Amino acid sequence: MFQLSVIIPFRCESAATERLLQRLEGLLSTIPPGLPIEWMVVDSGSAHEYREQCSLLCEKFGATYLFQDTVGKMFSIGSARDFGVQFAQGAAVSFLDVDLRFSQDFWQRVLVLMNSWG
Repeated sequence: MFQLSVIIPFRCESAATERLLQRLEGLLSTIPPGLPIEWMVVDSGSAHEYREQCSLLCEKFGATYLFQDTVGKMFSIGSARDFGVQFAQGAAVSFLDVDLRFSQDFWQRVLVLMNSWG
């Protein structure tokens, strides 16, 4: 069982937002191996061609890919997070936005904190 599920909301709709795929790849490439953490990307309404690229990135880096069909609707980061929580298998849930970065030991420290405080 996972101690923690980390949900990453995502949407890429056009060439104007393609940079988000690069940011997602950069983020997923920094995931520390071997931790009891479930990494989940909730693709909330990306255009078809970007949906495929997002799915392939998740597969490459071992993250779970979930598609929330909100095509044509306004992107809601809260809705994407709520959708991901429904599928999370961790004892706790955290969220990580695609444009955020963390130190190499951040997630290990989060697990230590969780174990210390319950």
